[in-house]
Amino acid sequence: MRDIAAEKDTVMAAAKRLRHDAIQDRYAGAGPPDVAFALASLLDLLALKWVDLDDDTRAATLAGAAPRDAAL
Repeated sequence: MRDIAAEKDTVMAAAKRLRHDAIQDRYAGAGPPDVAFALASLLDLLALKWVDLDDDTRAATLAGAAPRDAAL
């Protein structure tokens, strides 16, 4: 059985990580964080409606939101 709350938490954590990394990159001299913030906002919206999404959309979102590393 799927743990909907855990999946939603993963998506929310991915949005948080995007924002964090974008800010850190900006401090390091990279360009503005606009694109990362826009993507994070989309993840936030998906998380808000997580229980209403179909299984394919949730699976595709989770595949993209999987953590690349555990450091944060």
